[in-house]
Amino acid sequence: MADDQTPPQNQYKVLIVEDDIFLADLVCRKFRERATVFHASSTEQARDILSREIPELICLDIQLPGEDGITFLTGLRKEEKWKNTPVLIISNFSQESDIQKAKDAGANDYVVKANVELSEIVKRGEALLKK
Repeated sequence: MADDQTPPQNQYKVLIVEDDIFLADLVCRKFRERATVFHASSTEQARDILSREIPELICLDIQLPGEDGITFLTGLRKEEKWKNTPVLIISNFSQESDIQKAKDAGANDYVVKANVELSEIVKRGEALLKK
């Protein structure tokens, strides 16, 4: 499931970086109603997709196998090509310190998985695209 796509008539491209296959499938399905979706279950897979595609939005988990999402985001923001791409963190970490750490790394918004419905994730992601 490293590279799921939908037809090109969709409005925008989104990269979902999430290692929980069940949640990733649900989030991907919800975004597919409006977007071309790419899925990566690790930051390594995300880098591979980013070498070929230019998503307008990245949804990123923090706890991932290998490199964590914060480290990935910090590196991403150092690259000219990705420094302004909206990033929505989707994590189960709900401490204020975790949220602040993500925002300091360059996250544009942060949602706690357990506290949000799928439609809200799409709504928040699309709000970032409009900014």
